Amino acid sequence: MYLSSFVIGLKTEVKFKFRDMAENMYGIGQPLETDSPVLVKNRFGEKTLF
Repeated sequence: MYLSSFVIGLKTEVKFKFRDMAENMYGIGQPLETDSPVLVKNRFGEKTLF
């Protein structure tokens, strides 16, 4: 069972709203959306080149 998601290729220091749907043996659930935008930051230990 997965309780998290991993997304690659998002720009950092940008706010995004996310919508997610769960799927299990009974089917696909209704989508849930974040209440407010989420600020994407660099992952721990990731270096940024300017």
